[in-house]
Amino acid sequence: MPIMLMKKIWIAGTFLIMIVIPLSCGGTKKANKPTDWWNEGRDSQKINTAGWEDSPYLTPDGKKLYFMYTPYNFFPMFLGGQPQKVGPDRSGHVNSYNGNPWLDSDTYVCERNADGTWSVPKNCAFNKHYGDACGMPGRDGKAFYYLTQTKPQPVEPNLHIVEKQADGSWGMPRDLGLGKERAYRDDNPHISLDEKTIWFASSRPGGHGKRDLWVSKKNEDGTWDKAENMGPAINTEADEDQIWISKDGLTAFFNRDIHIYWSEKVNDKWQTAELVDFGTEIMTAEASLTDDMQTMVYMLVDPDKKDIFVVMSTRQGNNKWSSPKRLD
Repeated sequence: MPIMLMKKIWIAGTFLIMIVIPLSCGGTKKANKPTDWWNEGRDSQKINTAGWEDSPYLTPDGKKLYFMYTPYNFFPMFLGGQPQKVGPDRSGHVNSYNGNPWLDSDTYVCERNADGTWSVPKNCAFNKHYGDACGMPGRDGKAFYYLTQTKPQPVEPNLHIVEKQADGSWGMPRDLGLGKERAYRDDNPHISLDEKTIWFASSRPGGHGKRDLWVSKKNEDGTWDKAENMGPAINTEADEDQIWISKDGLTAFFNRDIHIYWSEKVNDKWQTAELVDFGTEIMTAEASLTDDMQTMVYMLVDPDKKDIFVVMSTRQGNNKWSSPKRLD
């Protein structure tokens, strides 16, 4: 009889998702075998490879795409295996932790060409530490908010900001200081247009379930105020994570376990979140949209290829989106 295999993985703060995969008895070993895609997906000039692309962020004008990359594919962990190094070595990749799969990630960026294709991904110059991932730039591009770890383990990754210097180089990352304790982890930040409000995911106490979405305001002295939970219209007993907020602060897209949801703020209150309709039952996460909210980039799980992919959809109606198209 079929067995429903449910696994949850945590990878440097990225793509927290529960995958439910039907397997037949005795089929686990077969499911762990590499796929043809693992051999084919080795073109480092493409966005999607057999490695692990994750945490996509599409700039408001839709012209740049940031994403995390590690050559390790973590899909075997869903099936009781170990990460496999099957992805290509992208140009500029910084491996500062002796091949530790959990901390071997960098942030890359590519630009959209006039014909709709994408340029070759480039390594971001601020990748110097451990597990650089799940970030986004400020509106003027002079600051980048992301998850990183500036010291070896047992120090945990946490949210940082890195800023451009007068000569155009990147300075050293600074911890945002959103929490003194380290019994929990904050990650997947989204910064407001004026960079005075930050939303993020956290397992900190005081939530509604496993992981919740929180918001903090910047004080006049540059520190961040005590974070507030976004409330029961957004947060549930499930895992909420990886939030995107519109420039007016009134629309939110985020993921809850294996699907993307959205909510609107009316009279200063978030409304009950609704499932985003892609016209098919697919496992999705990490939505990022253009300013006009007509184009969405997100992650899609493909059990057949044993990988996750950066995909794009366009709005077809109020809550209807086109089928996902892989970015290659």
